[in-house]
Amino acid sequence: MKITAQEFDEKFDNYENIDEFIDYKNPMNLNEFKNKYFNDKLELTLTQTIKNKILEKSKQLGLNFENTIKVLLARELQVI
Repeated sequence: MKITAQEFDEKFDNYENIDEFIDYKNPMNLNEFKNKYFNDKLELTLTQTIKNKILEKSKQLGLNFENTIKVLLARELQVI
């Protein structure tokens, strides 16, 4: 059974049993939750030369265009 977030909050605040609304079989840690629901969108304007270089790197890494950009940025910013 699905309920709205407001209904869930009311049940929780009133100390009602909310077990039927929680998926205990597939828990998600905080980082997974943030990554799933709070990713920011970014729009870029690239020169054709840069785009071509990223496409070449995509082929080398076996990734799609967007994931290649993410990996390259993460490496440059020393996130990974």
